[in-house]
Amino acid sequence: MLHSRHPIFSNTLYNLLNTVISFVVAYAMTPVILSRLGNEDYGIWVFLSIFTVTGYFSLLDLGLQGAATKYVAEFLGAKDNERLSQIVSATILFFFIVGVIGAAIVLIINAFFLTDVFNLPTDQIAVVRMLINLIAISFIFQFPALGYSAIIQGVQRYDYLRGVTILTTLLSNAILLFYLNETNGIVFITIVTIVTAILVTLLYAYITKRLLPTISIRLRHISKDTFRLLFNLSSKLFASKIVGLIFNNTDKLLIAIFLTVSFQTDYDIVNKLHIILLSLLSIVNQVVLPASSEFSAKHDTHTLRILLLRATKYSVGLVLPALILLMAYPTEMLIAWVGDGFAHLAPLVRLYSSHIFLTMLVGVSSTMFVGINKVGKVLKVSIFAAVLNLGISVITVPSLKITGLILATVIAYSLSSLAYIYIANKTFIIPHWHFFKEVLFRLISPSIGALAVMIAGHAALDLTSFWNIGIVAALMYIVFFVMMYFFSLGSDEKSTLRSLVRKTTSP
Repeated sequence: MLHSRHPIFSNTLYNLLNTVISFVVAYAMTPVILSRLGNEDYGIWVFLSIFTVTGYFSLLDLGLQGAATKYVAEFLGAKDNERLSQIVSATILFFFIVGVIGAAIVLIINAFFLTDVFNLPTDQIAVVRMLINLIAISFIFQFPALGYSAIIQGVQRYDYLRGVTILTTLLSNAILLFYLNETNGIVFITIVTIVTAILVTLLYAYITKRLLPTISIRLRHISKDTFRLLFNLSSKLFASKIVGLIFNNTDKLLIAIFLTVSFQTDYDIVNKLHIILLSLLSIVNQVVLPASSEFSAKHDTHTLRILLLRATKYSVGLVLPALILLMAYPTEMLIAWVGDGFAHLAPLVRLYSSHIFLTMLVGVSSTMFVGINKVGKVLKVSIFAAVLNLGISVITVPSLKITGLILATVIAYSLSSLAYIYIANKTFIIPHWHFFKEVLFRLISPSIGALAVMIAGHAALDLTSFWNIGIVAALMYIVFFVMMYFFSLGSDEKSTLRSLVRKTTSP
């Protein structure tokens, strides 16, 4: 049963801290970077993200990152050091090889296909080619970082994982804040990003050694059976990753093919506000995978059911105040963040955010399907949604521009979310009425409280001020969480939370 000593609680807090810091830094730095680069160079910088390990080239992991996390957690829980050594060794070797392959592919694309496929400013092509070459070389370091990250997640030490992220985020952005200018531009920002990624890899490798001192990475530990075990699950995760990439990266690719780089800037502004909501949803989701894998290995279906309901409620609770604020005042938020010149994007911000009302209900269950090794249950739905999104996007982008891309994503997300809810409730034997009662009905009172604070804040403060929006958002979350504690949590949940607070604050 879930209790205060289980790492899911503390790991959620670490993820929350990391998300908050990342939000503050990223959104504070965006107008700074935009003003120093200009619209065109900023658009090129967004375009370059297509060639990163978080873009389309993340497909090269073949879904093995999620599989490694699951099996590290499983074998660690079973205290099977031999199988654990095999998984760790196979994971690191695989990602090193993938890094080399990825670098070669990027170099080939850059040399022979770049200008034939993408619509780039002619005077920037030489710089873009140089930067893509640098990104390609960095793959040799960046891909192994994915392997080490999967292992650390499997050990469920998100304190180390998020600590590295926070440290490197603050360091790299401090360098950009003081030294980025119009002269060095996208070259400097790309170099800083690459050096930071290398530092992350070295820190992850050191942490992995500290966490698993008895586990050695050796070629002799690797066998066909180990890779067969990993790829049996990762093949299903790979299909899910393709779906995710279509939703998260195809828009940038289609803009680069059909439109100009200036549209990349507009899309990135809208997408970053959308990412706020998705990132809040992922705070709980990230720690559900190893936890559900652990409970599944113990055949504890009762706790899995409780985990789904409670984690979904917490996930929805984390996103609702932000969703309410963003849907109500997108114009004010855009002006406060990046200036009047982007206020016209407010309808797109509202449209893009609309699907979150359904998507927030399925993030936990879709992650749990990986933990219980039943990805196939939702794979057909994911593939259908991805094909639908891609099809609508290709048809609409020439005439509707980025509006067509966003509309396609909203339609696909919404339809797939309804299917996910049905499948999850059937799999975990939860009546639909009970699911909505436990997840949504219990959050009505906190939502009304947050809405009242938002309306009062708008009446008292000018929300075109970045700091005023921050004040209103903070007050909304304080009221929401206080009311959630009194009206939405059961007595055992309150006891667990009090125990966690005592444990965290005690010397």
